[in-house]
Amino acid sequence: MTNGTKRSRVIRVAGPGPALKDFLHQRTARAYAECWYQALRRWEVRVPVILRPSLPYSSGGLDAVTTLGEYEPDLPTALATPMGECREVEVGRIITQIAASGTADGQLLGKRLEALRCGMGLNSLIHANGRGWNGETAPEYARAVLTVAVRLGDPWGEYHLSHLSSVRGCSTVSVDSEQSN
Repeated sequence: MTNGTKRSRVIRVAGPGPALKDFLHQRTARAYAECWYQALRRWEVRVPVILRPSLPYSSGGLDAVTTLGEYEPDLPTALATPMGECREVEVGRIITQIAASGTADGQLLGKRLEALRCGMGLNSLIHANGRGWNGETAPEYARAVLTVAVRLGDPWGEYHLSHLSSVRGCSTVSVDSEQSN
């Protein structure tokens, strides 16, 4: 709590206006990739609930036997993602397809996705101070989860993946922070 004085944070980016624009695009792309990463890391599944009446076939027993709905196919489970719920089977199929890709880049992304699916990987893609990637593999994880988003039809995933690809060879833009009163 301050004593009534307001502090603002000044961000200075070396270079002309486009450098600042690239910095902001990269930061929002990192944040969106983080949302997808955490969704795939948690793998929260919603199973539809079906209420079926039970009809007692015996006169006095507690046999709650029902034949309603037997031999029907299982209902699809939904996976919670930033673009809404997606079918869990489809997400798993896309991850398997990426892992089985014939390209070296596809196999690397598939390797990252399989590790994420098995519960391994980073806790977060974004560094704890909020200013950059959390390790050398974080950009690869980001590209992997945004590739899944694109294949599921997420337009924001495609938008942010293009910004991550444009700065793939670059490190995070350096930022100086000054506190002013």
